[in-house]
Amino acid sequence: MCILQQPKNETGIHTFLLRRKLSFAEYRQYKLILQRCVSIKREDNNDCYIKSYYFASIGYYGITAELTMKDGHASLDLRVNPTNLLNDSYSQTEIFTRRELCKEVASKLNEALSHIDLSVDFFILSRIDLCVNVFMTPQMVETYLKLGKKSYKEYNVGKKLFEDNESNIHSLTVKCASYEVEIYDKEYEVAKRTSEPLPEGSFGKILRIEARLGREYIANHIIMPEKLHRSLNDFLEEEKEILQRIMERCFHPGTYTTLENALVMLDSADFNQNTLGIMEEIFRSKTDIGTTLSTIQQQYGLSDKSIQRIRKKINKANVNMVTLPIRDAKTCGCDFLLGFSEVVRM
Repeated sequence: MCILQQPKNETGIHTFLLRRKLSFAEYRQYKLILQRCVSIKREDNNDCYIKSYYFASIGYYGITAELTMKDGHASLDLRVNPTNLLNDSYSQTEIFTRRELCKEVASKLNEALSHIDLSVDFFILSRIDLCVNVFMTPQMVETYLKLGKKSYKEYNVGKKLFEDNESNIHSLTVKCASYEVEIYDKEYEVAKRTSEPLPEGSFGKILRIEARLGREYIANHIIMPEKLHRSLNDFLEEEKEILQRIMERCFHPGTYTTLENALVMLDSADFNQNTLGIMEEIFRSKTDIGTTLSTIQQQYGLSDKSIQRIRKKINKANVNMVTLPIRDAKTCGCDFLLGFSEVVRM
């Protein structure tokens, strides 16, 4: 077996969301414009939601407008795919990576908004989706999804499920207050969204890791006064560091490997025999990490600080507490797989 060679990847921005609060007069004005090209429209008493492709209809791809009126409060959201906006066409997998084009994105967006007498300066950056496309074999995509579902930190993040169980098989979403992370088979997602089935066996060539940062997270990172092109540039510049911190918070660290290899790595790390014995019990356990650590703590009468020290020692040995099944190691052709924080750092 081999150590996993670093897979090819690319990091960039998938989409971002601009938001503007509206007066009632502005809401009526934009409703008349946007409902000319409605994709979705829901009205219930005084509440309303309109999703419109108005901008695409006048030649500006990559901009979707969403107009909302709820409980007397109105807003206009613009969901922007910068790659599609600059290319004047739709791309299913391409992401925006070039910092030198951030001003051009803002300029073209201003050009589009001039048709409704607005500019980007009237909006705030409400959400930005940073992502990594990791190119690997279908077997590795499947294995990473299975490992992720076992190794996210339940005490830091919650798991989000789709109503469609098939989508849950091909993806994992975890969330906290200021962001959420989705890891998924990008080609499966494209086929499902476009209703264009891919040939059997062609799923899984791209593992997409996507961090959706909300306004709270953004506000702590942008430079004031807020300028769109500067914010996009700054997030692209710091993207790998941001993604690494997020993945470290969401997932247990260390290299994924088989139980046999994990025990060898721990044994070679020069721990005392008592600590090593406890670690081996943790790794041999068949339950989830949280349950395992709680059981070990009660069994040995350990304090929270003692458990934390054991976790830190395991992390220092760079071995993940979730082990790689031998069957999956054989399928992937490797018995060592990089942890998620290492994958996004490449």
